[in-house]
Amino acid sequence: MRGGLLAIAGFLGLLLATPVEAQDAVRCTEIPDVVAKTRDAIIAAAGQKDFQAFSPLIDRNAFAASVGDDVEPISYWEGLLKQGDDVRPIMAALLKMPCAVYNGAEGEVFTWPSAADLPYQRLTKKEIAALQKLYQGQLADQYIEGPEVGYYVGWRLSINSDGTWSEFVAGD
Repeated sequence: MRGGLLAIAGFLGLLLATPVEAQDAVRCTEIPDVVAKTRDAIIAAAGQKDFQAFSPLIDRNAFAASVGDDVEPISYWEGLLKQGDDVRPIMAALLKMPCAVYNGAEGEVFTWPSAADLPYQRLTKKEIAALQKLYQGQLADQYIEGPEVGYYVGWRLSINSDGTWSEFVAGD
C-alpha cells in the first residue's frame, strides 16, 4: 500500500511540475479587443518615466509580480531598478512578440512571450531571434535544463481574456 501511495505522489508531482504546455497552449492567432487594449496600455505605461503609470492597470488582488512571493508590484519593480534592472523595456519587448493562449481556471490566458507556454521546438526562428536579442544572446540561460529538454523560466507577462493583467514574473 505504501509503495502505491508513493507512486501516486510521484505521478502527481510530475503533473504539477509540468510546464503550461501540457495545458494545450497554442500560439495566438487573434487577441480579443479587451486584451489588446490592456496590452497597449502596458506598453504605453512602460514608456513612462514613472512606475506609477502602471498603477491603474494592476488589480493587486489578482496580480503576481514575483514567483512564490507576495510583493507589491510597483515597489518591487522600483527596487529592481535601483539594482540596475529596469523591467519596463522588458515588458514592452515581450508584448511586441507573439503570444500563446491556453484555457486557465478563469478562461483564456494570453501569455507573452509564446516561449512561456510553448516548447522551444515549436518556436519560430523569428521568436527565437527576438528572445536572443532580449537576453543578449543568453537565451539558453532562461530554460531549466536547456531549451532542448527544459522549459522557459524567463520574464513572462499574462493577460486574462477579460483584460485583467494577471502577471509579470520571471522564474520557476
